[in-house]
Amino acid sequence: MKMTEGTKSYLIGCHQFFFHPLWVLIAWRLEYKSWPKWWEIICIFLHDIGICGRQYLSDDEAKKGHWKLGANLTYGIVLRYFRNTKAISAYLLCAGHCPEESGFPESKLFRPDKRSYLVAPMWWLWWNYWTEKFKVTKPREWKKAVAENLKREKPLGNHQLYISRINRIGGQGYAGNRN
Repeated sequence: MKMTEGTKSYLIGCHQFFFHPLWVLIAWRLEYKSWPKWWEIICIFLHDIGICGRQYLSDDEAKKGHWKLGANLTYGIVLRYFRNTKAISAYLLCAGHCPEESGFPESKLFRPDKRSYLVAPMWWLWWNYWTEKFKVTKPREWKKAVAENLKREKPLGNHQLYISRINRIGGQGYAGNRN
């Protein structure tokens, strides 16, 4: 049985369960000049867990809905240890990290999640480039693209940015089974 792109990404790629949240945490500090609250840290560490099991690179639609698992998990964890209003806030924080997919308002997690690629070290970006077979943009250019995107009034999500760059080069951005 072959591992899905999303599971590979969560285990050893750009959504890696420790490093990606660490870069998001640092980006949060830079973005808001304060550290997140404990329940926000839970959201930061679980917001992309729903990427597991998805062919998100070779199927443009497969990433949609990835936010649900993280939102539901954080809701349950925060509800168990806190109160309902914080649990709802945790759900919305995760859902709003990708408002274009979830339909929920953009949350405080949106910008740090995108900005995480600007604080991530080059070795990690190169690792992602090789392990996930990103062939659209090399890491240095990707950082520039993310930085330019974040200057926009309404920045794209990083996956949308990636897809738009694939479309510019005729769909050849992923070395896997892309049409």
